[in-house]
Parts: sequence; C-alpha cells; structure tokens
Amino acid sequence: MNFIRDSAITSFKLHMRYTYEISKVSRLDKWLAFIAEMKVKEIGLCVNRTVINNIGFHYYSLPKTLAVNAKYLTILKLSFVELDSSSSFSFPSLKTLSLARVRLGDNVVEKILMGSSSLESLDLHLCCLASDPQLRINIQHSLSLKFLYINLTKDLVELIELINLESLILVDVSFHKLMQGN
Repeated sequence: MNFIRDSAITSFKLHMRYTYEISKVSRLDKWLAFIAEMKVKEIGLCVNRTVINNIGFHYYSLPKTLAVNAKYLTILKLSFVELDSSSSFSFPSLKTLSLARVRLGDNVVEKILMGSSSLESLDLHLCCLASDPQLRINIQHSLSLKFLYINLTKDLVELIELINLESLILVDVSFHKLMQGN
C-alpha cells in the first residue's frame, strides 16, 4: 500500500461486512500501524469475526502497535474485535471509546481506563468477557470519565465506582447486584 507521507489523514473507518481471511491479518495490522503513525484522530473498525470449523469464533485482535502508538486518537469505535489482556493501552488524547460486540480480555477495561487519562465517554455494547466472569470499573482508574453506557447480554457487571460520572445508562444489568456491596 502506498501513501503520500505528507497527507493529513484525520479519520480512518473500515467496515468488513463479511468474514475476513485470517491469512490477511498482517495486512490489516500494517494499515493500523500506519494509521497510528499518521496521527489519526478518529478510528472506526468493524472486522466481522470468522467461524472456525463450526466450533467457535476467531476475533481479529487489535495490534499492540495501535494500542500503544495512537497518541493523537480522540475517538475509537471498535466492533467484533478482541482486546487482548496482554496488551497495555496508551490513548492519552482519547475522549470517546465505543466497543460493540468486542471480546474483552481480563482487566482490559481497567487497563484502557489507566492508559486513557482524557476519556470522557465509554460505551460497552454487547461485549463478552474472555475468561474473567465479572466486569469491574473502578474509580482510581478514571477521573475523567463522565458518560458510561453498558448493555451486556449477560449480567456481568460486578462493580462500578467512578467519581466524576455524570451519566450512567445500564441495560440488562442487575441493580440489586450492584447495590449488594453497600
């Protein structure tokens, strides 16, 4: 892929409607590495998961180069990808994060909050957890978060503690379970 180095790309959106070929993952990784290098401010990525031998799904895993090099990113919208818990996340300029049908590794939400000091809005829509049975969102990991929307297929939320939260929308989350600890 050839690009003009001095061009100013501010937004990158890719929606793959059909399943992708796993053999082509390195190409997508290179695109995203380039996008991070170009100081893109908005990324929208929807990579439909691939069925493997009718036994499960393979999610495209967000490359570590994007997770640590996207310093100028302000809006990130991901669908049908996996966020691996072995990655660290550094999005110092990120204001809005939307995750739809994303497979979340253990403690990924907390890691993202720790690496996103400017994050104001977080949307978790029908995400699934890789192995940790509960989702925890703690105060010490985000002082900037003001808007939180959680819509999950299972009752996975265990704890929400955020000091500056202005708006909280919970869909299919047990209120009783959230209040038990108080």
